[in-house]
Amino acid sequence: MYFIYLVRDFTMTLYLRHYWKDERLSFPSTTNNSMTFDGRLVKKIWVPDVFFVHSKRSFIHDTTTDNIMLRVFPDGHVLYSMRITVTAMCNMDFSRFPLDSQTCSLELESYAYTDEDLMLYWKNGNESLKTDEKISLSQFLIQKFHTTSRLAFYSSTGWYNRLYISFTLRRHIFFFLLQTYFPATLMVMLSWVSFWIDRRAVPARVSLGESKHNEAQLCEILQI
Repeated sequence: MYFIYLVRDFTMTLYLRHYWKDERLSFPSTTNNSMTFDGRLVKKIWVPDVFFVHSKRSFIHDTTTDNIMLRVFPDGHVLYSMRITVTAMCNMDFSRFPLDSQTCSLELESYAYTDEDLMLYWKNGNESLKTDEKISLSQFLIQKFHTTSRLAFYSSTGWYNRLYISFTLRRHIFFFLLQTYFPATLMVMLSWVSFWIDRRAVPARVSLGESKHNEAQLCEILQI
C-alpha cells in the first residue's frame, strides 16, 4: 500500500461580505433607508482586517473601479462587500487516483485582533455560502460546501478566531477514461498487430516498435 500526497493550487473568485455594528456610524432617518458608498469611504472608518490564511495570491478586482461596496444602516449596522480572487493551496491524496475525492478549504482570519478583541462567525452557518449552480469543472464534480470555525494559536501573538470554507471534489472517471485509458488501450491493441506482420517487413515493424516504446513509457507513468 502506498500514499501519494501533493500540494496543489486552486483559484476561487468570490464575493466576501462582512456584517458588523458600529454605533458611531448610526444616523437619524425617518424612512429607515440605508446609505451606500464606494470604496473611498473604507479608508476613513474601521473595517475588519480579515485575510486568507495559506493563500499564495489574492487581489481585489478593480475594473472599471475597485469592486468594493459599503452600506450603512440607520442603527449602525454595516455591510461591507468586495469581489476577490484567491489562489490557495490544497493538500491532495492521489493514492486512489483517478477514483479519488479531494477536500480543500479556504481559511479566513483576523491579522491583528485576537479572539479577545474580535470574534468572527458565520452569519447563517452553511447558508452563508451561496454558489452559482452553473459552475462546472472538467475533471471534478463539486459535491458539497460546509463551514466551520475554530481557534488558531500563535506562540508569539495568541489565539485568533478562524473561519473555514471546506468543499469536497469528486473526480470525473469518464474524463480520464476518455483522455488517458482509452488511448492507452488502443495503443496496446495496435502493438498486437506486429504478430501478423511478416518479419521481413522492416519499416512496418520499426513503426510498431516505436509505438510499443511509447506505450511502455505511458504505462510506466500511469503505473499500469
